[in-house]
Amino acid sequence: MHYRNGLEIRQEIQSWIQWTRKNLLSSGDIPVINSIRLYPDADFQRLLEAIRKQEEQEYEASDSLPWSSWADDLYWIPNEHINGREELLHCFMDEMSSDPSDIATRFTALSFYHWASTVPSPMKEEEVGHLRSAFREDLHRLVGLLPAEACSKDWRAISWEIFNSFAVKDWDRAARLYDHAKLVRALDQFTLDLLRGQFNFLSVFAQAEKNILDALTGSLNPLMPKVGRSLSRSMRPPS
Repeated sequence: MHYRNGLEIRQEIQSWIQWTRKNLLSSGDIPVINSIRLYPDADFQRLLEAIRKQEEQEYEASDSLPWSSWADDLYWIPNEHINGREELLHCFMDEMSSDPSDIATRFTALSFYHWASTVPSPMKEEEVGHLRSAFREDLHRLVGLLPAEACSKDWRAISWEIFNSFAVKDWDRAARLYDHAKLVRALDQFTLDLLRGQFNFLSVFAQAEKNILDALTGSLNPLMPKVGRSLSRSMRPPS
């Protein structure tokens, strides 16, 4: 991967955001930021159908994240990229500053940084650990750009932001999101109390997890798939 200047980075990020905006469905669950694809097969078919209805025949639909290969390359030359990390973060924060709650921009940024902080490296961990830690710090900073109180009244967005808080183990922000959901009446009180109880349990369990999102979605920890899937389902808006 060659060195990119600020303009090239900004243009790349803007193209990713445009891709996300075009491909992200306006209904259903927002993909968790550790996803390697936007949708399960059924939802991807919904996307294709929506595109056909719009008669955008020239548009080749894909839900493969366009920034994944970019993030993969970061660990081939770690010293070069640790020096350019602030510029990368600055470009992302600029894009998020006009509307920190914009889902397409937030998903792109948070997914990129989650990928960058967890992707396997061809180099020894002691050689790239400082870069991985730096990207984790950046992810935490970007998640916190949207205060819990500024989140929308939609449970779809609130529940997604709770998962984002899990990703950086910001239990205080997650708790405030539950408070926000109660204030705006995003769910009935009984359901919200039930989910809050699950959160209290998971916040204790997750202290030992290096990657809580992978644990919740069941890809790493064999003890957690049922809990993760149950939580994912229960966090959906009631029908």
